Amino acid sequence: MTASSASSTPIYDLLITERGNAVAECRDVAQQTKETARSALDWTGVHTVTEERAAFSAFDRVKPPRSETPLPPNATA
Repeated sequence: MTASSASSTPIYDLLITERGNAVAECRDVAQQTKETARSALDWTGVHTVTEERAAFSAFDRVKPPRSETPLPPNATA
């Protein structure tokens, strides 16, 4: 065998031939996972809600938004 025809890692090359290149597959899966996580955690498209909704009341009364001050119970509108 000459240096040009012999591989520098014959055992590793034999394992790749028999079982596939697990290192390259792991590298590809890791890159895909990284891209998926980056897109899942991308919050640039999320906008804040500017309008606050009235809270639910169990007594059929709607609570006013926080910006409005409720009238006292004895006051008339």
